[in-house]
Amino acid sequence: MSLSRFRTLALGSGIGFLLLSSSARGQNLLQNPGFTTDLRFWSRIDQTSWNSSGATSAGSAEVDLTLSTVDFEVLTQCVAVTGGKPYDFGGRMRVPSGQGVVGAGSIRVQWYATPACTGAGLGGAARANFSQFPLDVWQAAKSERNLAPANALTATFTVSISALSSGRLKAFFDDFFLQESAAQARLTIPASASVSGANNTNFQTDLWLLNHSQAQTLNVTARYRCFSGITCASPVERSVTLGPRQAVLQNDVVRTLFDAAGTAGAIELSYDPALGDLSATSRTYTPSLPAPTYGTGVPALREADAQLSAFFLGLASDGGNRSSGFRSNAGVYNPSDGPVEVTLRLYDGNSTLLGSVTRTWTAKEAFQYNDVFIAVGAGAAVTRNAFMEVSATAPVFPFVTVIDNQSGDSIWVSSTQH
Repeated sequence: MSLSRFRTLALGSGIGFLLLSSSARGQNLLQNPGFTTDLRFWSRIDQTSWNSSGATSAGSAEVDLTLSTVDFEVLTQCVAVTGGKPYDFGGRMRVPSGQGVVGAGSIRVQWYATPACTGAGLGGAARANFSQFPLDVWQAAKSERNLAPANALTATFTVSISALSSGRLKAFFDDFFLQESAAQARLTIPASASVSGANNTNFQTDLWLLNHSQAQTLNVTARYRCFSGITCASPVERSVTLGPRQAVLQNDVVRTLFDAAGTAGAIELSYDPALGDLSATSRTYTPSLPAPTYGTGVPALREADAQLSAFFLGLASDGGNRSSGFRSNAGVYNPSDGPVEVTLRLYDGNSTLLGSVTRTWTAKEAFQYNDVFIAVGAGAAVTRNAFMEVSATAPVFPFVTVIDNQSGDSIWVSSTQH
């Protein structure tokens, strides 16, 4: 379906697209991005209407149409942009169950050198895809640091829907955004430690950093935010300078760089991406070197990796017995500047709910349940086949570590996003 098949909404000015002057950094360029009361400022096909239910606002855009091919464009808006600037964009989608058709969606941003998104686009379009599963939940799609061509004046923000087979499909969209990227890029290591644990373990974290630039020095701001309930001067901020193509290893980073021995928490790494890209990784292990160690790699996550919902498989518990079996720790780091409510639900292998816990994380707060089975009220459970569902009111970094009670060996459980 081409844009020429869209029906333009009637605006007071009589113009189908509302063009805005480029915003201050971080301001959403889209008009009516949350569909609070209607579909104003959006061009759409006739099968798209307003619905009173939304993800976080009072309304959403509802699409209800019969698909015979993939990638039908259902909503679009044209905005002014600044050439040469990086932009982030994204939104949310919900596909109801029981339709007999598997649906998916995507967002595409196309740049133009004209003042009204006309003519040929500039280069390839940037895209963010929504996952097909699970159904009945709001899923997030996000793309970061998409560089507008130097001669770009405008961009179209276009939402498409697709199906794996022909049939009627209904879906809802909400909370769209297109905004200039922050000057600083950020990597997050949700969990690190220099602290004693259960069964005489003594966990510490080593951190590796790499500057990809072959010509530029990269200044990295490292911030450590200890878990709530642990006393430390949080946040602790340090600077690390990386020469061109230099890799740095920081042994026992919580103790040596942040001077926070006896604590555990999250690490944020901020840098100017215009000077070069940064890679980071970490390993948390026990006991101290040079003794033989057991441990797990903990990745550095980009901002786009923050999640509204996720599953974690393979959680284990030995009913509180620390002499055998496993224990499972679970936590969340909230990267946002406001509070976020997070619910953890723990299930056995047959999808029987073992228990749940809901907690509000304050801005930039890191917190870990040292035994998530106890936290949800299932401390007596004995299993190696539980799974956890996480849902949040804003994107967060949830994490799970499963630890062997006898050896102290641990694994970092990667999430499966909704």
